[in-house]
Amino acid sequence: MQSSVERTQRLAWEANRFFKQGKLPDPFTCARLEKGAEQAKVTDPLNAHLILARLASMQQQPQRMRGHHLSIINLTPDRPKSHVDYADSLMKLGFFSEAQERLRIANELLPDDGGILQNLVRGSMLAGRFREAAITMDQLFDLDRQVTIRQYHFIREALELVQKREISDDALEALQKSASGYLHQQGHFTSGSLRAPSVQMELVNPGAGVTLPGGGRITGLFLRWGLQLEAEKAQIGTLNQGLQAHLKDQVFDEALMGTVRMRFTPWRNGTHGTNAFFS
Repeated sequence: MQSSVERTQRLAWEANRFFKQGKLPDPFTCARLEKGAEQAKVTDPLNAHLILARLASMQQQPQRMRGHHLSIINLTPDRPKSHVDYADSLMKLGFFSEAQERLRIANELLPDDGGILQNLVRGSMLAGRFREAAITMDQLFDLDRQVTIRQYHFIREALELVQKREISDDALEALQKSASGYLHQQGHFTSGSLRAPSVQMELVNPGAGVTLPGGGRITGLFLRWGLQLEAEKAQIGTLNQGLQAHLKDQVFDEALMGTVRMRFTPWRNGTHGTNAFFS
C-alpha cells in the first residue's frame, strides 16, 4: 500500500507530465490532482505546491502559479531545483526575464551543473541576453557538456549579427519585455510544450527586404522572433497589428528595429533549420 508521500510523488509526476506536454488535463483529472495536492500540504508540501503551481501555469493563472512556487522557495531557498521549477513555469507563460533571474540563482547555488547551465543558455536567449547565452555556452564546453550543433551555430550567428549592429543585450531584452508585456496586457500567454515550442527565433535573409506591418522596411539579414500562441489566426493577426503600434510608440532604436522582427505566431507553426532556435 502506498504511503501518503508516495501518492503525492505520483501525483507530482503526473502533473509534470501534463505540464511538459503543454496539455491541460480534463476537468476531472485537474480536480483529482488539486484535491490530492491540497490534502498533502502538511505531509509533502514541496510536491503539493508543485502540483498546484503546474496546474495554475497550465490554466494560465500566473498569480496562483507564483504563489505556490514562492511557497516552495520559502521552504527551500537554497535548493536549485526549486528555482529551476519556478523558471519553467515562468517561461511557459512568457515571463522570460523573470525566468532567467531564477536560473541565475540556481546556477549560483550549483555553478557546475550541466543541466542548469543548459537551461540558463535557453533562458538567456529567450530573455534577449544573447551575450550571456554565449558565455554560458562556453562554460558548458569547458565542462565538456553536450551542446547541440544547431543551438551553437544559431547563438554564434545571432550574436555576430547584433554585435555588428552594436545592439546591446539590454536593448534586446527591453524589446522582448515590451512584446511579452503587451501580450499579457491583452490577456494572452505563450503556449508550448517540449515537442512544440513557445518561442521561435530564426535568422532570415529577405533579399530585397520585407515591409513591416506597422510601416518601415527591414533590409539585409534580420532576426525573426516569434512568440507562439494558441489562438485563431485572425486573432493573432489583430494582436500583431496592436503589437507593431505598441512597439512604434516605445521609440526603440532604429538599428534594433531594423534587425529584429518581433511577432506573434500560431502554436506549432515553425520551420526547423540550422539557422533557427526553438524553445
